[in-house]
Formats: sequence, structure tokens, C-alpha cells
Amino acid sequence: MPLSRFRERMASSSRPTSPAANRGRCGIPDCRAPYSDSACGILAPTSRAVFWKACSLKIKRCIEVLAETAPIEAVMVSGNLVNSPASTQMLADILQRAVGAVPGKSPAAVGAALLARRIAGVEVAPDRHMRSQPLTQPHEPTAQVYAGLYRQYLARATLCE
Repeated sequence: MPLSRFRERMASSSRPTSPAANRGRCGIPDCRAPYSDSACGILAPTSRAVFWKACSLKIKRCIEVLAETAPIEAVMVSGNLVNSPASTQMLADILQRAVGAVPGKSPAAVGAALLARRIAGVEVAPDRHMRSQPLTQPHEPTAQVYAGLYRQYLARATLCE
């Protein structure tokens, strides 16, 4: 079904079609922002945005688990996400921390090689590091909305265990 037709059906539907629909179109409880604007102040809710929001919540949980064993120095992203400032901003807001975007063909491979050199005790020349774009800082009011959504996410996640 084309996205435009799906939006029309959702906008005209008086009853939720799934448990997710009970949380509002963008995943925030009681949000009734139309699909064509960002009245909720987050991001125009499209199926892609809702999917990315859910992924970002899971990423936040993974970072919290990793931080239990070692401090997280930075969050860096690569790939197609680098080309979407809105998605990078959403991730920064959900994580409530700065996010760096690293353009390039294989930044993960370069990062793994640099880490391997560090572990092996081989000095890495400073000019060999990949440069990130300026860090995307969280937008505090939006980050607070996402913090509430994250608390709900954690509460629902415990029901699945």
C-alpha cells in the first residue's frame, strides 16, 4: 500500500488499528499531530520516523547496558544516517547526548583498524583519523519529551521479559 494511501486511511480511521496506534501517530501518547506537519514538536511522523524512533530507543538501552562495563566516550554514526540531519537530531535527542556523524565509505572498518592498532600498542598518527562532522547536540525540550517516552518504553519492555 502506498504511504499516501496509508496516511489517508489512518487519518480517517476512528479506531486504532494496532497497539502502536494507541500511542499516537508518532509513538508519543495522545499525540494527534497530522502526518503532514510536526505539530507535536518532534518530527513529522511517517512510518520511517516511527521506525527510527523505535530503533533509537533500543540504541539508547544498548548504550546504557554497555556503559555498565565501561564509560561511553562518544556516539558516532555513519552510513545513510549521515545524510539525514533530522534523523541524527532525533538520535541525539533520544540519547540525550551529542552524536557525531562520520561520512566515508567504511568508517566502521577504519575505526576497527584504529582500535586494533591501539590494542596492539602501535601509535596512530593523528592525521589518520576520520573526521566527523560537527557534533549534533540534543535539543533540550525535545530531549525531555523523549525521556518520558523512554521511561514508558522501559516499563513496557519489562512486560516482555
